[in-house]
Parts: sequence; C-alpha cells; structure tokens
Amino acid sequence: GLLALGFAAAGVSSTPLAMLLSLAVAGLGYGFIPPSLYALMSDLLPGRRGLGASLVSVFYGTGGAIGSVFASRILSALGWRATFITIAAMVAAHMLLQCYQLWNLEAKSDGRRGAALKDALTLAVLVLALAEFIGGMVFWGSAAWTAKLLRSAKALTIIEAGWVMGTWSLSYMIGALFLGHLSDRLGRKPVILASAFPATIAAFVSFYILETPATLAFGIFIFGMFIAPAPSLIIAFAQETIAATNAGTASGVILAAHYGAAITAPVLTARLITGTGNIIVALTLVSTIPWLLFACLVASVRASHHPA
Repeated sequence: GLLALGFAAAGVSSTPLAMLLSLAVAGLGYGFIPPSLYALMSDLLPGRRGLGASLVSVFYGTGGAIGSVFASRILSALGWRATFITIAAMVAAHMLLQCYQLWNLEAKSDGRRGAALKDALTLAVLVLALAEFIGGMVFWGSAAWTAKLLRSAKALTIIEAGWVMGTWSLSYMIGALFLGHLSDRLGRKPVILASAFPATIAAFVSFYILETPATLAFGIFIFGMFIAPAPSLIIAFAQETIAATNAGTASGVILAAHYGAAITAPVLTARLITGTGNIIVALTLVSTIPWLLFACLVASVRASHHPA
C-alpha cells in the first residue's frame, strides 16, 4: 500500500520536495516487502526453504528485467507522470490480490507470533549477516563496475557488453534456482561452501584472463551462477538457525546487510580502482578475496534446524 501510494503521489507531485517525500514513502513500502516475502515463503515451504528463497530471487530478477522495458515504453509514449501512475495502479492491484491470498492463509494459521527482537538476533544470525554483507560487496561491486571493465579494459562494444551483462543477470537467476533446490537436498551450508571455490576461480579467470566477448560471457555466466547463494541461501540458512516464528526478523537482518553492501560496495570499489589505477586488478580483488572470507564466515556457523 505504501509503495502504491508513494508512486501515485510522485506521479502528481509538483515540486522537487514533494517528489522526494513521495519516493521516500515508496522506498519505505518497498523495504517492508522483501523480508516479509522471504518469511512467507519460509512458512509456505518449511521443508524447502532453499527453493522458496530462490524463487523470490528468480522472480525479482525477472520482474526487474521486464519492468525496465515496460516502464521505458510507457515513459517514451506517455511521459514520466503516466509511468509513475501506471506502476502505482499495478502495485495497488497486486496488493489487493495479496490481501485476498494472505487472508486465506491467516485464517489457517495457528496464531503464532515471533519473540522479541533481541531474542532473534542470535550470534549465528549476526555472523551470517556479516557474511552476507561481505558477499553483497562482491555482488554489488561486480554489478556496478563490470560493464565499465568490459568497455574500457576489454574493449567490448556497447552491444557486446550488453549481452555479457545480460548473461550475468540470467546466470544469477539460474544459479539461485539450481543451488536453492540442491541445498534442500544436501543442506544449506555444504552447498554454499561448495559454491565458494568455483565462484572465486571463475571471477579470477573472467576478470583477469579472458578477453573475447564469447569467453567473457561464459566466464561471467559461471561466476554469476556460483555467487547466487547471496542472499537467498543465506536467508534460508539464517531462518533455520532460529525458531520459525522469527523467520521474518532473520530475513530482515540479512537483507539489511545485503542492501548495506549495495550502498558501500560501488564506492569502495571505485576507490580501489582509483588507488590501483587498474580496473582489472581492482575487480579481481573485489570478487575473489571477499568471497573466500564470506565462505569462512559461513563455515563458522553451526548448521541446525528448527521445525516450522
């Protein structure tokens, strides 16, 4: 509701301040959605949390790709105000559908409520949040600067770089789905740790060695597949370290770390690029060493399972 209200208000705003406040309301509404959705998927699929969390990531990426094209078409045809209003109407319709579905789910629930926030902030959850922050640094640092590397250091054309980046996005969704399903069968921790070494090798080979568009697309595809455990499997792992009634808190803590990395990673990566004077070296360092540290932190958390 807040997301729809924020977009609608932005569409009719007449001053920069009104636009800023409207987008703040939209951002607040958006902030509520992912952790609640991950927690809901945990409730719906208690025995397959990896698949549930991965589905959220897959459809998030799919929606981002389709939404960008859809919004750009409306923008070019009708202008920016119509774009905001249209998106607000879509969000409102989706909200009504969710209310109908969640009303039925609530009627079947046992009325459980989570414990206090401090009881949910266990050492395991906090360690996994730190791991996710470091893993997010790899994801967001790569997302922000890989296209620049492809254009400048690898001398790819805009079209070639676009195809490689599209391959990277697709690989992340495929990897999330595949590794999520695999983690339901083999366990969250083994799958996360098993993906760490291939991701590190793929990052080093892709950024430091490969040169042609085809080989870069393949290498970055492999890299994207194996960094998919951040954040979906980390969320599922964190949910399993605490009582099921605190799944929403665990999701929120992990996502806060993930988006905290989104703020800091592009800036820190830029500083590293400036400091080294070599974008290839900088991105190689950003995508390899932190990912190994991410794996070490995950390895330190004892796997446990709390029934739903």
